[in-house]
Amino acid sequence: MIVFTSLILIPTVIVFDYGTSFTKFQNFPRGFFYLEHLQVVCFTIQELVLSGLYVWKTAMFLGFSTSRENTRSIVWQLLIINIVIIAMDVSTYNHFAVR
Repeated sequence: MIVFTSLILIPTVIVFDYGTSFTKFQNFPRGFFYLEHLQVVCFTIQELVLSGLYVWKTAMFLGFSTSRENTRSIVWQLLIINIVIIAMDVSTYNHFAVR
């Protein structure tokens, strides 16, 4: 996922951004608009998957190494942090939708 976004999405968005800024072709702004939204959605999905894997594997690891109460506390903290991060992603997407 990270390789896909790094090698496919980011350079494509950069090309469309420069095309929008420095050429007079009318198709660049429309393509950039859709690609920008696609990029935000892909980054959000990527973040959800990676955060979910991180919380899941951390809970498994902590289950083997620490007490039950301590594990629950740490896992709840991780979940809250990830929810805050997802909320920031949603606010970013709402910013794009208002445009």
